[in-house]
Amino acid sequence: MGKETFLQELLIFRPIEKAFRNIYQIYHTLDGTGKEIEFLLQQLYQNYPFVQTFQSQFESDQKYQLSQDFFLKEKSVSISCHPRYMLDNFHIHDFFEINYVFQGTCQFFFKEELHTMHKGELCLIAPDSPHDITIADETSVVINIIIRRSTFQSAFT
Repeated sequence: MGKETFLQELLIFRPIEKAFRNIYQIYHTLDGTGKEIEFLLQQLYQNYPFVQTFQSQFESDQKYQLSQDFFLKEKSVSISCHPRYMLDNFHIHDFFEINYVFQGTCQFFFKEELHTMHKGELCLIAPDSPHDITIADETSVVINIIIRRSTFQSAFT
């Protein structure tokens, strides 16, 4: 894959992101009613069932524990674009995560503090560290790198 093709792939605004954006826009304005949000959530859950599992955990008072086995399967490392307009999902997980702002900005919540990250910045998130990331526009691109705890640890021992 050439550089231009790679860049074009990063900028694609995927259907799940469009669904997240619709909910985000209604949720973050006073224009939407509870019924509108509920309808959009039901559509989202129908098209992407895994989101409902995560969202029900996020709405509880507990931090949701994401597992490396869900994201990595048999791999040691996974690289993807972080979805834009994700619903609030303050969470922890059992793997290392690196977020790199390739283009634009994102909001990173860590230890009850909000940090705005800009193009060229990255953050390394250790396992069991409560955090959240929000990308609230269509042009920002954040690269998400997930590394198994065992892979990361073996590289530095």
